[in-house]
Amino acid sequence: MRFYDEVQKKVRFYAKKGGKKNRHMQSNRMLAFADFCEQEGVQSAQEVGKRHVIRYYKTLSELSDSTKLQHYYALRSLFELLEKDPCIPKP
Repeated sequence: MRFYDEVQKKVRFYAKKGGKKNRHMQSNRMLAFADFCEQEGVQSAQEVGKRHVIRYYKTLSELSDSTKLQHYYALRSLFELLEKDPCIPKP
């Protein structure tokens, strides 16, 4: 299974709970990160780590600080959904 598909499967159930607008935005950010990781050559959730998060933040350099922080919160939730250590660096 592709990493993007794995994330999409987890995010589908995540987006159905809670505040719909915020969850939808967060799920889009999670999927954007999954797409970025696939372009980096990641094939499974076990391969994703802090270095991918840092490289992803570098692609967000044009965004405001508050938007980068929202991406951080989405990634932290994604790492929890993937049952990985959610200790990722802040932008």
